[in-house]
Amino acid sequence: MFSKQKSHLGIKVSPRLIGATAQLAFVGSMALHQLNVPHTDFLQGLLLGYALVGNLFWLIKQRKKDETH
Repeated sequence: MFSKQKSHLGIKVSPRLIGATAQLAFVGSMALHQLNVPHTDFLQGLLLGYALVGNLFWLIKQRKKDETH
């Protein structure tokens, strides 16, 4: 049923870009919260979620990069 081959879509993701946008998402979420912008709870949650996952992705890629050198 499941093959052992990995499907590759040909998309390369830059860890630096993911890390940078994750930092911007965190800052944006904190700004919305501090400015008390109404009706942005869902957007703040999305931004915080992306910031968390993006920073974890960047940290894991950095660790793998450091192990190879």
